[in-house]
Amino acid sequence: MNINKWLLYNSAALVAVFTFGAAAFSLEYSISWLHNVFNLSTGARLGVLLLFGLMCFPGVLVGSLLTGAAFVGSGEGINFGLIEELVEAFSVLIALLMMQHFKLGNFYTKESFYFPHVLFLCILTSFLSATGRLIVLVQFDEIERFFNFSEYIGSILLGNLLGTVVFFTLAIFIMHAFNQYFEQHSSNH
Repeated sequence: MNINKWLLYNSAALVAVFTFGAAAFSLEYSISWLHNVFNLSTGARLGVLLLFGLMCFPGVLVGSLLTGAAFVGSGEGINFGLIEELVEAFSVLIALLMMQHFKLGNFYTKESFYFPHVLFLCILTSFLSATGRLIVLVQFDEIERFFNFSEYIGSILLGNLLGTVVFFTLAIFIMHAFNQYFEQHSSNH
């Protein structure tokens, strides 16, 4: 593996995760219920790992750490946002590794994504993330902070799933626009 390629991919992963994390948390500050509805950073993590492969996980991890440290508040000396971002980063990694282990890691066909595997990856990642957050809350005895716990976990599941779908939809539209742009400009020359 070329070190320049590794640095480029990990830098792109870091920037993508941090940028979409910043976007998600800025949405949360302007519209408080929106962050759990569209968790774009989970989609960014999945998209980057699918695009560049598992070799860019260090960039995803550092981007998650920076997002958790910069945008998520801490409570009573424990930065739960940082821990939650780490849980989400490792949820994506574990979901990808599980799917590869069970021979479901074929996400591409010759022309496009293999949608059923990508959709199952989104669902599995959302489930692992919600389970991981539950474990963290129980471990730190913070479970009583939430008035309606099932609603909280449901919003995490839904937010991760919808955020991932929104991210992939944006990525498809952007890639389509770039393809059209390059096709038009390559035919002119």
